Formats: sequence, C-alpha cells, structure tokens
Amino acid sequence: MHEFDDDPMMKRLHEIRTKHQEITKGLSPKEKARWYNKKAERFLESQGYKLISGEKGYRIVTETTNR
Repeated sequence: MHEFDDDPMMKRLHEIRTKHQEITKGLSPKEKARWYNKKAERFLESQGYKLISGEKGYRIVTETTNR
C-alpha cells in the first residue's frame, strides 16, 4: 500500500510517471531529455504558451507575446 492510495490526484500522477518510465526506459539520457522536452513543449502549446530556446536555457512566453 502506498501513502497516496487515498489521494486520486497523487495516484494519477504516479500512473503517469510509471507510464513515462516505461516509454523512456530504453532511451539514452539525451534521448530521454529530448522526449521530455517535446512532451513539455506540446503541453505548454496546448495551454497557450510557447517554449523559447535561448543562450541561457529556455523561457516560456504566451502565444501573443512578441519575441
């Protein structure tokens, strides 16, 4: 029994994490990072944001924000 069995949100998060581990288990660290970055980018876009790559990493902007 897990401590989050009575918490539906935590149970769902654990299920998602387990699914992601299964999908990425054979990937190299670079491939895994690329997979998670694409997943995050798609999610942000679905919420009206965009992930912008820059010299010091990434920044998140709204779709209406000018670069």
